[in-house]
Amino acid sequence: MQQKRQLDYSRIANELFRCKRVAIVGNQGAGKTTLGKRLGDILQLDYVLLIKRPGQQQAIRERMARKERWVIDGDFGVLDLSDRIIFLEFPVTLCLWRAIKRSYGHLRLWSFTSPRVFLQVPAKTVQLFRDLGVIYKTSHDSYPGADSPSWTPDDHTITLTSPKQVNALLEALNSRKEI
Repeated sequence: MQQKRQLDYSRIANELFRCKRVAIVGNQGAGKTTLGKRLGDILQLDYVLLIKRPGQQQAIRERMARKERWVIDGDFGVLDLSDRIIFLEFPVTLCLWRAIKRSYGHLRLWSFTSPRVFLQVPAKTVQLFRDLGVIYKTSHDSYPGADSPSWTPDDHTITLTSPKQVNALLEALNSRKEI
């Protein structure tokens, strides 16, 4: 059984404040976007939301190489451009639950006064099951993204394995920011 190591959140916070480029990787439902936005605010880095489209990886890489200060959630083939990589290695059950909860939240925003909304239900249901399949499959892969298949966690990677660790890191960052 792998022994959990104690993280020095204060040291990690100090390191992150010196970074200009941070990538957050992990499974769908791990909280990459939420953490990315919060880190962008705290570290005063641009949070960059990218939508992955086929054939766009080289253009994304060039765009991010030109940009000086950013936080990005996802791989997009730019991990080697990052000063630090945060790997959210959460249990698959948590990621699955969060994806279902997110889908339910989106469902609540639908306008059920229009009969046309019911025509979207089958497609949305199929998409949810596809996403759940991807989450399950990704949790069994050795790396969190397909765009940098040779990437493995190293000394530049901060691996967080629970929401409790994410909260502890954010607390350390916020207390460091106030100094």
